[in-house]
Amino acid sequence: PPPEPTPPPKVAETPPEKPAERPSRTDSRSTSSDLKRALARARALSQATSEDEPPEGSLTGSAMGTSSSAEEGDAYMTQVHDAIHRNWSAPSGLLDEAQLKGLVAELKVSIADSGRLGTPTLTRSSGNTVFDESCVDAVRSTGQVPAVPPAMRGRFRNGVVIEFEGKDLRR
Repeated sequence: PPPEPTPPPKVAETPPEKPAERPSRTDSRSTSSDLKRALARARALSQATSEDEPPEGSLTGSAMGTSSSAEEGDAYMTQVHDAIHRNWSAPSGLLDEAQLKGLVAELKVSIADSGRLGTPTLTRSSGNTVFDESCVDAVRSTGQVPAVPPAMRGRFRNGVVIEFEGKDLRR
């Protein structure tokens, strides 16, 4: 007699997959209205920002930045700041980077209409004499900045305060 055929292996039946639970209609309605409100608010904010605020940055602005807020700067004072800071460098062996970052000094200097800088006066010491002297030397070595624009003549004769922050010092 021929051998009996072997029955096919039994395959375990997997139960049919349950469909993913859908949020109840009330949940999806509240989510939908929340989303719509958020999108409407984002649109309103973007329109208010673009209409009310001038663009940040300026072609006449300082590469180092001289303001902590987004506002139109004074192009002439930016030129003065940059001219003086180009002549400011760290004395050798002054301080390490961490100490330098915390130092800030301020000098007052008059600017003649011709752009000639007066003698600088230290108005706020950093507490480090070598750092303070490097700031004074920067003003002295600059000596001359662009002439004061006609509309601003006389405005700087009594002096302006120039801030020197160690974090900005070129090494």
